[in-house]
Formats: sequence, structure tokens, C-alpha cells
Amino acid sequence: MSTDTSIEAHKKQREIIFSKTVSERFMMGMDMSDFGIQLVIDNLKKNSSREPLKIQLIKRLYGKDFSPEEMEQIVNHFKNR
Repeated sequence: MSTDTSIEAHKKQREIIFSKTVSERFMMGMDMSDFGIQLVIDNLKKNSSREPLKIQLIKRLYGKDFSPEEMEQIVNHFKNR
């Protein structure tokens, strides 16, 4: 737990979240994921890179998950589409 959140506030957050249905919690997670991806896209758009946004996004989101060789194959796949 983060030290900037009081125990009472943390308990209230959990209470609110777990009062939701499974479907509502799932949708909250999807909304947060979409929001995070949109933040990354907005940041990438500020770049002056000539690389297509799709390629920049793949590199930003998955660049540390693959070896340089694997990432090159993935990028080439999307460049050739």
C-alpha cells in the first residue's frame, strides 16, 4: 500500500470497488487500461519521430518484453501490412 494513502482511505477504496459487480470491476479495469494507452499515444504524438505511430506504440508498450531481434521482426511485420 502506498504511504500517501491513509488506512481509512484505502479501506474505503476497497469497499467501493468490491461493492461493484464483477462485470463493473472488469469494465473499470478496461477503462483504466484504455486511459493509460491513450496517455502513451498522446505522449508519442508530441514526438517529432517520422516512424508511424503504430510502430512507436508497439515499441513503447512491448519494447522491454522482447529481444532486439524479436522486436525487429515484430516491427517489420507491422511495417509490411
